[in-house]
Amino acid sequence: DWFLVRKDYDNYTGWVRKQYVCEGDLDGEEYYVSVPFTEVFDENGQRKSLLPFMSRVVGEEEDKKVWFNYHDNKVYVNIDKLVKPEHLTYTSKDQIVDEFKKFIGIPYLWGGLSPFGFDCSGLVQTVFRRFGIYLPRDTSQQISSGEPVKLENISQLDLLFFPGHVGVCLGNGLFIHSSTKNNGVYIESLSGEWLKNLKSIRRVIP
Repeated sequence: DWFLVRKDYDNYTGWVRKQYVCEGDLDGEEYYVSVPFTEVFDENGQRKSLLPFMSRVVGEEEDKKVWFNYHDNKVYVNIDKLVKPEHLTYTSKDQIVDEFKKFIGIPYLWGGLSPFGFDCSGLVQTVFRRFGIYLPRDTSQQISSGEPVKLENISQLDLLFFPGHVGVCLGNGLFIHSSTKNNGVYIESLSGEWLKNLKSIRRVIP
């Protein structure tokens, strides 16, 4: 009833029910969803599904649409909701900060890697991946990423580690994270108990 699967970008393994798996066609151009959610339409323009942020789409472009097979049906996604792998880049730190802020209010979900729900390390990994920065999946692994930073040298987009938890510095004494405390993604001040419990700071962007 289950498949053991492995993600290609971090080699993370897990179990998926067979009912959620079908064969796909990897012939075509590769794209990634660049918005929180995008709709999938059939040939008649009827909505068939939703794809979340950073879902991979492999298909053929035609008339500003990317067509691919979905459960033996031909479907498409509008190309303006997608980005090619070579464009998983950034021009400024503010661009990445703005991307994190798009997910404020998304609910907390243990194991979550999408706007359907994020856990703390899932939010960090997924948003950075949008800009070609590949981090491990779990907090316990991410804490070894990049270079250590002292508190007095903290900078925008540094990773902030607490016991069993991770967030991202936004600058001006603020950080963003997905937490069970407020059941989702939100911005908080790096002060009080958060500052007291700060365990490590790591810089993954120079």
